[in-house]
Parts: sequence; structure tokens; C-alpha cells
Amino acid sequence: MLSLRLREETRNEHSQLESKIDLRTFARDEARFVALLKAFYGYYLVIEKDLMRFQQDFTDAGCVISDRLKSELIRRDLETFGVGPAEMSKIALCESTPPMEKFSDAMGCLYVLEGSTLGGQVILKELTKANIVTDQRVSQFYAGYRERTMPMWMSFKSALDKLDEGLSEQVLSSARRTFKTLDQWLQANLM
Repeated sequence: MLSLRLREETRNEHSQLESKIDLRTFARDEARFVALLKAFYGYYLVIEKDLMRFQQDFTDAGCVISDRLKSELIRRDLETFGVGPAEMSKIALCESTPPMEKFSDAMGCLYVLEGSTLGGQVILKELTKANIVTDQRVSQFYAGYRERTMPMWMSFKSALDKLDEGLSEQVLSSARRTFKTLDQWLQANLM
């Protein structure tokens, strides 16, 4: 199964990203949290435009991409935490996202982004514990799909596992490139 292979063969990239940037530490301080949201916004906004080029392919694979976009949720979170339109327009946009020439590239990229919704649940608990997120100030991005998070993840894994085996190397390569470019982007914008 491709989903299991991706988890195993991108474990190092995932661990490297987590070891360099402990996202939970950003969940304990509001200013750092807003900086993290800005960095994610600059990455997701660009990469989601690339993913949308494969909208029909995603639909054909049983994975409606428009239901999985997060940049709008991040934008709303930034507004919730006081970032106005003028400041929003100055957020740096990532210029070195992984190349997406084929649908298999898009699936590899989406594997990383969708997997982060699972980790977002852990971050959300940290944000709540630190009283950064409250009933009045909710993080839509970290809430992910809420009660639909696991079903959405399982649906995506199913779509991955139905891909032609001949595409597995390209999907894997794209997932690795996504981890790498996200790592580089976060380091450049948060450290």
C-alpha cells in the first residue's frame, strides 16, 4: 500500500522537520503563534494554487481538493488574531514550492499537507492549554476537519492506495520535496 510506504519512507524527513521546528513551542506564545500562521499562509497559499490545477484529477480519484484547502482557514485565523488587510498583504509568499508537473506530484504534496491535519489536533490542545485559543478565538486551521479529520484522512489514504503502482516513486519523491521545501520555508521565516 502506497500510504504505508509513504509513512515509512518519509519518516526521516518528517522527523527532521519536527526536530528543527518544534511547532508546540509556537503554540505557547501568541506572537510566535501568529508568526507561525503567517509562515504557513505564505506556503499554503502558493502550493494550493498549484494543487488546484489538478482539481479534476483529484475528483476522479475520489478526493475533492476544494474541500481540503487550508489557506482560507489560515487567513481567518490571522484575522482572528488581529492581522489586518494591510499586514496580510505584506506576508511573504514562498517562491520555492515543490514542482508539480503531474498528478502524482500533487498527490505526494497533498500527503504531507493532509498528514499535518492529524498533527494539528495535538497543536490545538497546546493552544487551548496556553489559552491562546478560546471559545471566542478559535483556530480553524488547527481544528482541521474537526470530527471529520480521521474520515478525511482515511479517504485520502484510500485515494493514494488506488493509484497505479507505477506512480509510487514520483509520489514518494514529491512528498520528500514537500517536506524539504516546507522545512526550508519555516526555518527561513521563523528562525
